[in-house]
Amino acid sequence: MKNDILSSLRLLSDVAVVDSLKSSLARERSETATIVAHLADLDTRDVCLREGYPSLFVYCRDALGMSEGEAYNRIEVARTARRFPLVLEMLADGGVHLTAVRLLAPHMTVDNHAEVLGSARGKTKLEIQEIVARLAPRPDAPASVRRVPLVPSPLVSAPVMLRCRRHNDYEGRLYFGPRRRARVLVPERADLSVTGSTRRPTNSA
Repeated sequence: MKNDILSSLRLLSDVAVVDSLKSSLARERSETATIVAHLADLDTRDVCLREGYPSLFVYCRDALGMSEGEAYNRIEVARTARRFPLVLEMLADGGVHLTAVRLLAPHMTVDNHAEVLGSARGKTKLEIQEIVARLAPRPDAPASVRRVPLVPSPLVSAPVMLRCRRHNDYEGRLYFGPRRRARVLVPERADLSVTGSTRRPTNSA
């Protein structure tokens, strides 16, 4: 990459920059599919072992300079692509992303993979999780409350009523901060994990 690429881009019109970006993304998607195909083939050989690496993951990380996340995602998708080559076509044309394939992989079969991949075209991660929830619905998570170490963070002022059943009934107010995690159980329901305080927050001047 040229050192003056930013300077060069500043000389272009808005339309030219957007067109250039789209072209770059198309090339990146094609290259991603090619990399995944190479890893799918390399996974069937003993090259990594002969070069002193205990696994393809370590080889990707240490020899190829991938991050742990890149290596994990690409290897999982590569193994899925070896079973279902349609994955490579859809990666190349931008129909699906690596995260989508990784999330859907455990639920794809010879009979349903084309339909599942088709339903994932152009979808976000959350929408993919909803597809997974339809393919493999989970039961509602049990209600629970546990004490966690206090981490200073701004809390919203609006209290939320909470009722749970654990040993005895308890009803109270929790003040929730920004840390939240949601997992789709079925398309209409989600398991929401939050961290909150039972003390009313004080507003700083």
